[in-house]
Amino acid sequence: MAKIKMKINHKLTEAEALKRIKKLLSEVKDEYGSKITGLREKWKENKGEFAFSIMNYDILGTLEVTSKDAELEGDIPWSLGLFKKRIEKIIKERAQKLLKK
Repeated sequence: MAKIKMKINHKLTEAEALKRIKKLLSEVKDEYGSKITGLREKWKENKGEFAFSIMNYDILGTLEVTSKDAELEGDIPWSLGLFKKRIEKIIKERAQKLLKK
């Protein structure tokens, strides 16, 4: 597995940032529902675990939302490692837009 680790700073309250992140996961499911299967998320306060399959590739990771940033750590299959930078760029752009005040 290849690792993805990123922090996205924000100026929202922790509660608002967490609400937006949780909403994003359901939007992703709606938007890519035909390609994503088995989307699971489990939250305990501001920390979440997620897992899903996309085009038969298993993706899993964690999210932690604080009053200053959202931190994502995840594992992607080695076969997607060539696309790691592109995946990180897309996640970062979407997260920054989502967490914009």
